[in-house]
Amino acid sequence: MQGANDTIVTGGGNLTITGDVVTVANVDSSGGLDETGAAVTDEVGGNVTITANSGALIVGDITTSGGVATAAGQAAGTVTLEGDTVAVGAITAIGGAAAAASDADGGVGGAVTMTANNGTTPTITLNGGIDTSGGAGDGAGAQGAGGNVAFNGDVILAGATAVTTTGGAVDGNITFGGTVDATNAFADTLTLTADTGDIAFNGQVGDTGTELGDVNIVSAGAVTAAADIRAASLAVNAGSFNSGFGVDTSGDDDAAGGAVNIATTGDLAVGAIATSGGADVADAQGHDAGNVTLSGQNINLGAISALGSAATTGTNPDGADGDLLVTANGSVIVGGDINVNAGQIDIFVDADEASADDEASLTINQATLTAATINLDGGLDTQNDSLVVLLTGGDTADWIVDGSNSGSLNAGTSDEALFTNFSGLDGGDQTDTCLLYT
Repeated sequence: MQGANDTIVTGGGNLTITGDVVTVANVDSSGGLDETGAAVTDEVGGNVTITANSGALIVGDITTSGGVATAAGQAAGTVTLEGDTVAVGAITAIGGAAAAASDADGGVGGAVTMTANNGTTPTITLNGGIDTSGGAGDGAGAQGAGGNVAFNGDVILAGATAVTTTGGAVDGNITFGGTVDATNAFADTLTLTADTGDIAFNGQVGDTGTELGDVNIVSAGAVTAAADIRAASLAVNAGSFNSGFGVDTSGDDDAAGGAVNIATTGDLAVGAIATSGGADVADAQGHDAGNVTLSGQNINLGAISALGSAATTGTNPDGADGDLLVTANGSVIVGGDINVNAGQIDIFVDADEASADDEASLTINQATLTAATINLDGGLDTQNDSLVVLLTGGDTADWIVDGSNSGSLNAGTSDEALFTNFSGLDGGDQTDTCLLYT
């Protein structure tokens, strides 16, 4: 092994370093090379464990990937880093690919675990991305499982950062145990790809002055957020999204607000969403708000604010308000006021089920809902679906119903409007529309 500031090559062997304060330039424990650099085959990647007992741990790039295989792919080594604080470069722990014509599985990706123990500032600084993907299978062989990635501490992004944990039958999970902040506000992006692996944010994501850039969850199983998310924009494609906290993509000074796009195959729950344009501070013009697009099975959301900012000079235009589009295959609950002013509000509720008493529901827990368009799409169901609309802060006696194929309005109580017997619900491309005003 070389000195503490040199690149360490283990030729597929395991590496353990322990000290009070530890600095290592780079580590390569990948399979496929021996200590002299000569090529070898069918070698797993070595595990890397580095611990700083009482100070900072600083390490460059780490590679633990599986080596070249003659049959099944070789496993990558694990990476375990622990210190008072941790700073690390890119980590590559990809399982090795299966050999050509082997019909074998790829190697397993290596798990990555980082822990910061400082009682006041337990920071983990990411100076590069992380890839724990499983190796490619050959022919009938499957991709290897992806490795889990866990951050036990508060993460700081030093730049654009991507974490990938994709596998075959098993994808790796991504867990942020603390907060996640940017070094460069609204600029340091975060891209997460977990396929069916779960992603958990257990602390706040972004804060005033440390807002993340674009946050893109390319794929995930269940996504949970235990605190607010503040970023330039948010895009999520997942099995489910569950958060009782807010999402704020409002623009920085003299900048437009960012879009929020959350698409789930299952349920979607989120708190208040703000996408408003940034204040006009120096450029004498208003700034547009971002659009909000939500789709899922049952959707529960808080208040929505997507307002363009006003120009400080009367001769310049104000920013445009954002649009809200909500599409649910089940029910929708709106838990607060919707403020988009000139923006368009579209809420689609699909009551397409197998039974004769199909019923979708939209609950609006607010005093006013202006110019909302609600579409009930019956899909291919031949039954007479119905839509129950609850306006807990208003009175349906003041409602005006207008639109094609709007059916009948039955206001049995002061806070319930029941739309029944919509026409055209037996056509897959038919949609019934009502405009609701209070």
